[in-house]
Amino acid sequence: MFKQEVPALQLSVEHGTANVPADGQYHVLLKGDTVFSSKSKKKAVAVYEERKATLFEIHGRPEPPRFNREEWLVAERASYDIQAMRTEWLRTHGAKLNRKGGKGGRGGV
Repeated sequence: MFKQEVPALQLSVEHGTANVPADGQYHVLLKGDTVFSSKSKKKAVAVYEERKATLFEIHGRPEPPRFNREEWLVAERASYDIQAMRTEWLRTHGAKLNRKGGKGGRGGV
């Protein structure tokens, strides 16, 4: 099974997926329609790359997701706070967890 795609352009090259026939060929799909088929993966990927470049020239590249530094810092700080709380809890209560107790075990007989 092989699949490489640009979802924003609805362009993909696929082999052995549910979207293409099980004929052992690599298929280049544009909006669900087969535009090229070949037994050679190299040829199919080359056609896919050509189509992708052409579509990027026509429609422009899709915008990558923006990195929000403030949201990242808040999430990072929260994860450090949670880790600090866990460490503090283990430091204060951890000794009780390792107690074996006397005869009959902990809370014994």
